Amino acid sequence: MRTWLGAPFPLGATARDGGTNFAIVSEAAEKVLLCLFDDDRNETQIELHELHAFVWHAFVPGVGLGQRYGYRVRGNYEAGARARTKPAKGLSNCWIYDAIGFLDPHSAYAVSFDRGGAITVASRLSILLAADGGWGDGSILVPHRAMVDVIAGARFDGGAIETAALLAHYPVALLAPSD
Repeated sequence: MRTWLGAPFPLGATARDGGTNFAIVSEAAEKVLLCLFDDDRNETQIELHELHAFVWHAFVPGVGLGQRYGYRVRGNYEAGARARTKPAKGLSNCWIYDAIGFLDPHSAYAVSFDRGGAITVASRLSILLAADGGWGDGSILVPHRAMVDVIAGARFDGGAIETAALLAHYPVALLAPSD
């Protein structure tokens, strides 16, 4: 899949002009792979070559709303180090390690990341989100296993979880395996 010169800002995934600009920050990265997933979870990797001020970025024509994506970051991995990378883990539409997600119209309002099986989701700009019509049918993609939000007590089957249901009680959620 071909890429065009993208922009380092805004961070995250921004659908525009017949494609999507992807931008992620990493001081520790030596190589960043954008991973696109189809409905069967088949992965297509695209290496990001552009780097400005620690922001890796590219514009991918033909990628739009509804695309599942993540990142794999290669670089120095030292246990206990503040900035480290682990390519076996996936990343998403934020600059926090090990995140997962969907590209949807509301992806700019929330970030998510996985730290060893516990998945944190936090929303931001809630007033602007409400003015934009709320979460709509946006979802966050998590592993296919039963999960519980340890903050609100809500239980989910895993897979694609509706963001509105996940963040119905609080602007943050902490998902942990329920088994």
